[in-house]
This record gives sequence, structure tokens and C-alpha cells, in this order.
Amino acid sequence: MSYLKTLSVALIPCVTFTGGLYIGKYYSYNEASISLLGKEIPMESLELMVETIEDNFYTHDVPEAKDMEYSLIGGLVGALGDPHTSFFPPQELEDFEVAVNGEFFGIGAEL
Repeated sequence: MSYLKTLSVALIPCVTFTGGLYIGKYYSYNEASISLLGKEIPMESLELMVETIEDNFYTHDVPEAKDMEYSLIGGLVGALGDPHTSFFPPQELEDFEVAVNGEFFGIGAEL
């Protein structure tokens, strides 16, 4: 009886762990998505694009992560098709606010 008890103590956690891995892998591969304006946007294409870039893109001038992030956000906002909705990265926003608020630096001379 001791042999069966030892075997079951060793076997049950192994079977449970293996079953959990299988079930987790099977059920967790639902397509990741984000919800925007009541619509689900699948992330599969974005993940595939990132993989393709990682595998095939070669250059010495890799853009900064923030630049890529701002480009993604700008593309998403641009896809809305609303001429009154825009995205400005921080530096462009600062320049825009200066232009709109009429704050000027320097002597203000124009050529």
C-alpha cells in the first residue's frame, strides 16, 4: 500500500501540472484584442508585423521606441477619418500650442 501511496503522491501533481499546461495553452490562445469605440480590434496583425520586422528589418538607424509608439497612435487616430481629430507627439504639441497661444520667443523680427 505504501508503494501506491508514494506513486500517487508523485503522479497526481505531475498529471495535474501537465493537464494545466495543456488546458492553459489551448484555452488561452484566443486572439488578443483591444476595444475601441465599441469595436474589437484584433492584435494578430500587429503581432505578425512586429515578428516580421524583428526577423527581416536590418538597418543601423532603428527608430526610437517612442517614435514607433507615436506613429502607431497617429495611424490609429488617422484611421478614424475625422479631420478634427489629430494626434501630436509631445514636441509637436508644444510647438502647436505656442503657435495657437501666440507666445513667441526672441525679438519677434520677421524677414
